[in-house]
Amino acid sequence: MSGANVVRFEVIDHISIPSPTSDLNEDAVGAANNAAWVIDGATGVSDLPPLVPFLTDAAWLAMHLNDGLQAAFARSPVEPSAALRAIESGISAQFNSANQLQDRAPIEQPTAAFALSVLDRDTVHLLGLGDCRIIVENQAGEIQQFDPSERAHAELLIIQERARLLATYPGEDPWPRLKPFIRSLREFANMEYGYSIVHPTLAWHDRVKRQTLHAQAVQHLLAVSDGLYRLVDVFAMLTPDQLLRRAVEDGLAPLCSELRARETADDRGLAYPRVKTYDDASAVLVRLR
Repeated sequence: MSGANVVRFEVIDHISIPSPTSDLNEDAVGAANNAAWVIDGATGVSDLPPLVPFLTDAAWLAMHLNDGLQAAFARSPVEPSAALRAIESGISAQFNSANQLQDRAPIEQPTAAFALSVLDRDTVHLLGLGDCRIIVENQAGEIQQFDPSERAHAELLIIQERARLLATYPGEDPWPRLKPFIRSLREFANMEYGYSIVHPTLAWHDRVKRQTLHAQAVQHLLAVSDGLYRLVDVFAMLTPDQLLRRAVEDGLAPLCSELRARETADDRGLAYPRVKTYDDASAVLVRLR
């Protein structure tokens, strides 16, 4: 293959910022060689003490998933499915070691979403679970999305329950009453007719959603957590096309600033219903050339 035909994978921007109401970031972003990813740890609904002091279980899982991806894709070449299988096994072993004293049931265990892009010669692999996604721009400037989420219905049920709690208990933080409802939905994690998610003890690598693209056709990849994607699906400030173009032209930091301003302006979530006022926000932007 001549040098002119080699596709190069370049991370041109990345960001991961915690919610203003938390000192801990339960998201993570990373890159290694020809791979880049974003991770979103799901907010915990367990009443048990954390696995590790001063660290939420969701942050623990995001950290270990990020470390596993970093170690796997630091090597080259890497077969993505084999890498994810090994990462699942490693996380399970680490969790079982940390969980010995408390023996959490699966419903009490942390979960996480991720979206991963991998360049392998002339193919771009898109892989993911949960509500992270990847916006793709081709060489003609056309936009498509890789969205592995299966939780749209569950998310709507949670938002409806939150609205009911706000109306029933005005002036009260709905989160303590909302947690048991969310916990009941998590019984369906990685079940046959449930939803798919990264989980410490319920197998997930064979549930990963996949798509492949011809590398020569791809110009940009923007992997985003659902927190930053609120600019599109919650606040309707941008289309996916506009989100990617703003990221390319202005960078990711201004987008996060606009997100925080809009979240603060509707701090009760009444104009723009959502599960939490604020969420961690993360993204990684890749150029292929």
